[in-house]
This record gives sequence, structure tokens and C-alpha cells, in this order.
Amino acid sequence: DMIVVTGIGTPGNNTRTVADRGLNFYLSGAMGAATCVGLGLALSRPDRNVTVITGERGTFQESTAIGAGPLTGLGHGLSP
Repeated sequence: DMIVVTGIGTPGNNTRTVADRGLNFYLSGAMGAATCVGLGLALSRPDRNVTVITGERGTFQESTAIGAGPLTGLGHGLSP
């Protein structure tokens, strides 16, 4: 089963409404943390797929938090 991590606001609210389940991890009041939490879960649980759903502002904050700079990963063959 897939682990789903959501950012604050609409991503978490929509996911909770449409597909709430035990493996979903909803961040509340932690803008910019969803990608870091998802990366940590993926590294600690290589047997599971991890999906991160976040908004545009959170994406920019998160990419700088992991030292990548906004959208730098796209230049390294990573898909958005």
C-alpha cells in the first residue's frame, strides 16, 4: 500500500475528503514540510511507495529545505 503525505490546506483537505485512509499523513501547520517528510518515509520504508501532494508555495519552500533550490531536480532527470 502507498503512503500519502499531504501539505497544508487544499491538498490535505481534498485528500481527506476523497480518499481518507490509515496510510495518509496529513500535515497541519507545517508549510514546506511535506516533501521532507515524504523523503524521510521513502528512505526509511523502501518497501512502500510514497506520494507527496502539496501546493505550489509549499513546493518552493520544500525544495529549498532539502538544498535543491526551486525545481532544480527537473534538471537532474527527475519528473515533476
